[in-house]
Amino acid sequence: MSSQRRQRRERRLIIFALGVVIIGGLFILGSRSAFLFNGLSQSEVSRETAVLYFTGDIMLDRGVAYAVNKYGGGDFRFPFLKIKDMFADADFITGNLEGTISNKGSDLGKLYSFHMNPKGIQGLHYAGFNALSQANNHIDDWGREAIADSKHRLEAAGITPLGVGVADEAYAPKTFVVKGIKIAIVALADFEVLAAEENKVGAAVALNDNVIKAVEAAKKAGDIAIVFYHFGEEYRVEPTPRQLELTELAFAHGADLVVGSHPHVVGPLEAKDGKYAAYSLGNFVFDQYFSKETMQGAVLRAEVDKDGVKNAKLIPIKINNRFQPEPAE
Repeated sequence: MSSQRRQRRERRLIIFALGVVIIGGLFILGSRSAFLFNGLSQSEVSRETAVLYFTGDIMLDRGVAYAVNKYGGGDFRFPFLKIKDMFADADFITGNLEGTISNKGSDLGKLYSFHMNPKGIQGLHYAGFNALSQANNHIDDWGREAIADSKHRLEAAGITPLGVGVADEAYAPKTFVVKGIKIAIVALADFEVLAAEENKVGAAVALNDNVIKAVEAAKKAGDIAIVFYHFGEEYRVEPTPRQLELTELAFAHGADLVVGSHPHVVGPLEAKDGKYAAYSLGNFVFDQYFSKETMQGAVLRAEVDKDGVKNAKLIPIKINNRFQPEPAE
């Protein structure tokens, strides 16, 4: 082969190699651009986000049970038929179960005493609840035997009871891995109820020292720490000084989200330094037909990732005359 032919061949090989390098570089740059936009890195763009839903007070006794039997043929899925589709994108659902779901215990004689049919668990499961707070002022209406039975029944159905147990168990955070995100939840009642004691099942009570210990444990256990309080005054929309105090206490010790129940009317949703507080979600399934406000409620929808709550909003609901929640128009 002549030297001129050899030189031409070497030049062609060099040009070909340069072309491969240029094309490969453009391919890599193009692929990388799918992950580098708006200042976000590949890990940030691909980060998982979980959608959490929270509901207000659920009570399946009294008028609700009557409606289930009269209009729903005794099927406790009936209260949730018109609302289930709202949770279509939910990765996790929780709410406040206002009392025990049990056929055991003895009525302690309160003015209002709730004792829900164990068949109600069928409806709660159908609606998609993963956990339910039981730390509220009606948890002890039928005594400790009913508390223990209710806790056992929920656990057997795959629904985690929050804020009840023996001694420290009631205050310990319950941790759920949702799309790779550790969600740690504690529930406490700001009321005088049968409290969890050594060898005695009861509720977690929101004394300040208890709150600090529970919230710090939740922050340590999860990527996201959530506090579900049963607090405030019935039928009062604006937060009470005590609600504000407990919310600030939770935030100061690591909570990312505070959710409230008890007032039976919807309170405000506030955002502060990337943390959110929904002071009251009102009623979800309840028979308080005496006012427009108590036949309305809100569902809290929160989007979270490992760094915190990215977005939260209240979705209004209404309760019809058969005590079924449905999306508000």
